[in-house]
Amino acid sequence: MGNTGIGFQDINSIFGNQAGLASLEQTSFMALGESRFSDFGIRSVGAAAAIPANAGTFGLALQYFGIEAYNEQKIGLAYARKLFEKFSIGVQFDYLRLRAQDFGSTSLFTFEAGIQSQLTKKLVIGFYTYSPVRVNIIENEDLPTIFKFGGALQVSPKLMIAAELEKDIDFPMEFHLGMEYAIVKAFFLRVGVQTQPSELSIGFGYQLK
Repeated sequence: MGNTGIGFQDINSIFGNQAGLASLEQTSFMALGESRFSDFGIRSVGAAAAIPANAGTFGLALQYFGIEAYNEQKIGLAYARKLFEKFSIGVQFDYLRLRAQDFGSTSLFTFEAGIQSQLTKKLVIGFYTYSPVRVNIIENEDLPTIFKFGGALQVSPKLMIAAELEKDIDFPMEFHLGMEYAIVKAFFLRVGVQTQPSELSIGFGYQLK
């Protein structure tokens, strides 16, 4: 969906805006995968679980990105809760391990956080930041600091549209647009576009229960 996620309010929120986890009503699990066939076999895989409780929602996210010569691994511990009926917050503390062939590996800690507001029954907006405090990887090389603003509109029971602006403080602003359409019950078609660089994405989702 063009790397959107600010307005999600399900288990997918753990990879887009942790504040959305506060809307979960039952324990949820997910797994995902992406393969970029034109980019030297780069692949991305992930898995997550979230458990709602009286004190809020607790989540665990695992991610892998890269190739054998260079890869990144992340373990994230997330927490989200509703402060008011239509306003939620979320935060995730991340352990990162970066490995480069012939150069060894390094481990880092950072965090990401977000807020979300349910403006209407169909419209959700939010703000999200990744690593707002600069974290040094090596000399003159930091983790990216990213800010996002956007939302999701439930156009109909079958169609959701998401749009976001993303700003990495070291690069130009990006625009992301995504769509999810329920072809049949529990089976979803997903498409998206984004700029900087221009990319088109397509995928499918299936809700097991």
